[in-house]
Formats: sequence, structure tokens, C-alpha cells
Amino acid sequence: MLGKPFAVTGTTMSGEPLDTASLEGKVVLVDFWATWCGPCRAEFPNMKEAYAKYKDKGFEIIGVNLDDTKQQAAAYLEKEPLPWTNIRSENPDEAGFSNPNAVQAGVEAIPFLVLVGKDGNVAALHTRGQQLDRKLQELLGDAAPATPAGDATSDAGSAPAGDAAAEKTPAPLEPATELNGAGNATPPNATPPNATPPNA
Repeated sequence: MLGKPFAVTGTTMSGEPLDTASLEGKVVLVDFWATWCGPCRAEFPNMKEAYAKYKDKGFEIIGVNLDDTKQQAAAYLEKEPLPWTNIRSENPDEAGFSNPNAVQAGVEAIPFLVLVGKDGNVAALHTRGQQLDRKLQELLGDAAPATPAGDATSDAGSAPAGDAAAEKTPAPLEPATELNGAGNATPPNATPPNATPPNA
């Protein structure tokens, strides 16, 4: 499936055909989900964050709802709105995993996510959490440096590869940090330049 064309079709929750032309040239995350799927719902906050961060850079999400009835999905979305388009098949015989999009993707369990590149081909599968953010940076040409600027240290390059996870874990912040006259950060208990120590 990777590298192959993948396009979704269906009817939006408001009863209109999905506007597939609006997806051309965009990176699209196709999310197969259902209201009864706890892991699907647990991923929504991360997806909302990615959507808010990248939607203006050419990213879109299409949710493919696999509930047995439209009413189940509508009731959930009324309580927990999702900012992206959700589609279903209007044919009752194509509910659940019989949805044509699910059949095309070979969906047998959910959550099932298909990330489609700007060229319309599948760029990644099952990309969630931080993996989704990294892949979106790559696909949208917004790649971040390998080491975030805030984590860089003068001897970062000498750390063994096995310590990569430790490098990415920021140290606890001091209660407050102030800038000294030179524009450098100083810990809150540091003596300012040219100041007399309190016990001198």
C-alpha cells in the first residue's frame, strides 16, 4: 500500500458528497474510527493539535466513520466535535468494515491511519503521536533540526547514541530565569554582574 495512490470518497455527516478536489496537493491523514473504539478517541487530542498546527500549511484530516449507524456517529460528534470532515457511506450495506474506503485500505482493526502525500500516494501508515508530527514536518517541508535548539549543548555531539532519549528529556526548569545585561539567561539565585554578594 505504501507508495500507491489512495483516495477516499463518501458522504459528509451533513449529507453532502466529499469534495475530493479540495484535497488535491495536500497532505491528508485518513483516520478510520468508530465511537466504540477507545484508542481511536484517545488519539483525537493529538490529531487536533496536529491539525491546528499544520492545517494552514497544506494538511487536512478526513475521518472515515465505521459505526453501524450514522446516528451513533452524529450523537458522538455533537458532544465531542471534531474540526475536520468526517464521512460515511450512505449505503447501510457498507457500514462498519464494509465501508468501501476501509475495504480499499484493507482495514481489519482500528484505529487505522493512512497518511497520503501531496502526490496522492500513501506516505505512511499508522502514524500517531510524535511520529505524526515528525512525518508532517517532513512532508510539508517544515523539517525541524535533529536536535531542538533548546536542547543543544556544547558537548551534545559527544554523547553516545544510546543516550539520545536522555538528551530529549529536558531538565526541570528553575522557578524563574532572568536575562542579564548581556542578554544571557541567568538562574534566579545568581548574583547579577557588578553586584555585591549579600554576605560580603
